[in-house]
Amino acid sequence: MRIYTCVGVTIWAIFVVEKNDTVCDRPLRTFLFVYFFGVVYAILKPIITRVLLCYNPSNDPERPLRVKIHDTLFTAFCFVWPIVGAVWLGSSNTCSDTAPTLFAVSTVIVVVLIVAWVMTLLGPPLLLGILMLIIRRGHIRVAKVRQRKVDKVISTLRIVPAGEASKVAGECSVCLT
Repeated sequence: MRIYTCVGVTIWAIFVVEKNDTVCDRPLRTFLFVYFFGVVYAILKPIITRVLLCYNPSNDPERPLRVKIHDTLFTAFCFVWPIVGAVWLGSSNTCSDTAPTLFAVSTVIVVVLIVAWVMTLLGPPLLLGILMLIIRRGHIRVAKVRQRKVDKVISTLRIVPAGEASKVAGECSVCLT
């Protein structure tokens, strides 16, 4: 849902910026152009990482330092840029009057980006907390039949001593020898 919202707002903003040549006391057009560049860069980021940074995650799962720095800088940009936009929007005196459409588009993009960050950072802990509360209060119950089946499977498993692990390695799916 968030992806569709961001894509829709971005397409709407591209058309508004393309048709809007009014003067504004803050660089909102620059904010939107850098945002568009960030969206395109995010789409091409796997290719850029593979070609320019010479890193393929399927060949080497351990990321080298250059890739870690690149990812950290891009994440920092994605976190800081909506804050910069919010500061420019908040300190604008004339943009809402001289360029109302540009101001509205910039406001919507800043709000969508900040809401996306808040949902990304706070969504999982909140959902886990709510789920734990619901389970603790008894609104979601684990079926006893299913639990009995799991207990039966676990009780039928054969315990293999460490010394005999090499003898049963061919038939043991969890032995690490």
